[in-house]
Amino acid sequence: MRYYKVSLLPILTICLLSLYIFMLSIYLVLQKNSTKLENLLLLGYTVNQVSRPYQNMIWILNGVILGVVVVAVIVIRSIYVRWLAGIWPEFQSGTMSLMLIVGVSLFVCVCVFNVLAVRTKIRKIAG
Repeated sequence: MRYYKVSLLPILTICLLSLYIFMLSIYLVLQKNSTKLENLLLLGYTVNQVSRPYQNMIWILNGVILGVVVVAVIVIRSIYVRWLAGIWPEFQSGTMSLMLIVGVSLFVCVCVFNVLAVRTKIRKIAG
């Protein structure tokens, strides 16, 4: 059991750092375009209308990342499952449903968190 606790720490650290870098990049894009966003808000566009392109970008980028990761896991898993079956004939691999459930859950959580952060930032720009 101790092995899993030690091996999860770097994984969680990398995930949190990547989330932080993604949020930082979104904030930098919003900060760079803050005058344009403020002008759009002054012209009468709502916060939802102004933030929609950024929200779409968040959902699409995270969806592409999820797709790439799922494909990578499927390919790598098939390689090591064949290898394990070759050296251990009684080996039976499990399903990948847990990986898909966790991946989609994280996808939704990260996207909702990022969308809320974008809306909050645009509301701050609005006034």
